[in-house]
Amino acid sequence: AVAIPAYSDYTKKAKLSEVTNAMGSVMSAFQNYTAETGECPFDDGDLGIAVLDDSLGVLVPGRYVTGNVIAFDGPGLDQIDDGNPVTFTITMENIGSGVDTMNLTLSSGFSGGARTWSSTNLDAKYTPKN
Repeated sequence: AVAIPAYSDYTKKAKLSEVTNAMGSVMSAFQNYTAETGECPFDDGDLGIAVLDDSLGVLVPGRYVTGNVIAFDGPGLDQIDDGNPVTFTITMENIGSGVDTMNLTLSSGFSGGARTWSSTNLDAKYTPKN
């Protein structure tokens, strides 16, 4: 009775760890790209994970990503705006716990700074610590 819920939590945390590590790499690569080139590599909207691989060189594992899409909200193509945060939001499925899809958002400054994780439908015990 104790082992099954604990195992379920463990597997869910392992899957989420894979996603959060990839999202952290995406944010780091984005910030490095903008620091080196002085421009944003893509416009606001939904990015396929292949776009992230092509433009930033980061491969996001698609097995939990709904539709292989990550939403980007930032300054817009070829613009730099240090005054506004940059966010990448991933919608996940097949993570477990009876929820069909879950979202997870990573926000940071355009050229660095503190990173903030948030979610509207992911239990707080699974949301990464800021």
